[in-house]
Amino acid sequence: MCEKECAILARYCNETQDKVTVGFVDMPVCNDAKAENVLNCIASSMCDKGLEWSNCVGFSSDNCNVMIGKNNSDLSRVKTQAPHIYSIGCPSHLVNICAKTAAKELSTSPEELLIDIYYYFEKGPKRREDRKPFQEFCTVAQQRVQKCCPTCWLSLGKVLPDGWEDTVSVRDLAPAGGADHYPEHSTDEREDQSCSRPCKCNGNDGPNRTRGTIRGPSMLDCMPECPYHRALGFESGAVTKDQISCSNEDHYTGWYSSWISNKARINSQGFGCAWLSRYQDNQQWLQIDLKEIRVISGIITQGRCDADEWMTKYSVQYRANETFNWVYYKDQTGNNRVFYGNSDRSSSVQNFLRPPIVAQYIRIIPLGWHVRIAIRMELLECLNKC
Repeated sequence: MCEKECAILARYCNETQDKVTVGFVDMPVCNDAKAENVLNCIASSMCDKGLEWSNCVGFSSDNCNVMIGKNNSDLSRVKTQAPHIYSIGCPSHLVNICAKTAAKELSTSPEELLIDIYYYFEKGPKRREDRKPFQEFCTVAQQRVQKCCPTCWLSLGKVLPDGWEDTVSVRDLAPAGGADHYPEHSTDEREDQSCSRPCKCNGNDGPNRTRGTIRGPSMLDCMPECPYHRALGFESGAVTKDQISCSNEDHYTGWYSSWISNKARINSQGFGCAWLSRYQDNQQWLQIDLKEIRVISGIITQGRCDADEWMTKYSVQYRANETFNWVYYKDQTGNNRVFYGNSDRSSSVQNFLRPPIVAQYIRIIPLGWHVRIAIRMELLECLNKC
């Protein structure tokens, strides 16, 4: 059975150091998450350490009802003993709300910026070498640039395996020797938890290649961003004509019959080289049936090959199967993500999906266009490893 532990910290005025300090109190086993049991665990640890509720001025925890709800929560029970206690709420949640609000004013999301910084510095061998003299001059130990991975806090050990020992944890706040009974991850364990491995990958089938299909829960343990990609097969023909459909298909007659959804293939040339939407409004869509649930990590678009017509921006919808409702791909603020498309007829524009989409059906929803909605495209499939 996996034991559940409740971390208890105390923030107090350290008179000897003349500053406010955060100290580790205890981490008792607390398998029953009911308010009464959690409070008993906290009270027992406080009693053992000689701490009293009457000396406390604030109570901080996550924002769930069990902890700070109006009735029968830990906070309401504490206030029966110490009515003066102030509810601080969850500091991490408050910081997150402030950061998300501030991020809306930026021209790009902080996550995208951090990922770009990671690839610029960490994936360029020459730039890694250029950092070394600077680090030596500043007497700073040479360290890796960590990848930005969106994840819940319970998964941090899997997403940041290589730098885990360098981060501040609850156990770091314990007195010397006070946390010896907590097991540390070995180097081998940390290696096994890594999200990706540096290797050469040409996208060919092979015995050690994992395609972006759902094999089991382990496939998605660490998928904030795909380490490798391959073209799904619009250009090669691996994506067949019956897999691509569009809005108002029964209206494609006469001249439009040469510009049907099946023509939306990257680098296609000649007459009928793209999908042209029959109508120019935001109710149009181009749909791809992947035939099974797959992991899609990127979208590449082009305009019409023989005229100045293209899609300038779009959103993406997806669903696991035909019985599910369509879901919009969201940005970090929870709004429908707007992807920027093309600015000419021939250039290809690539948008990575971070995190990738896990679904059977994908829809491209044009939001802006030049002259007419015209699309040539390719989907990128996630490769978990080579």
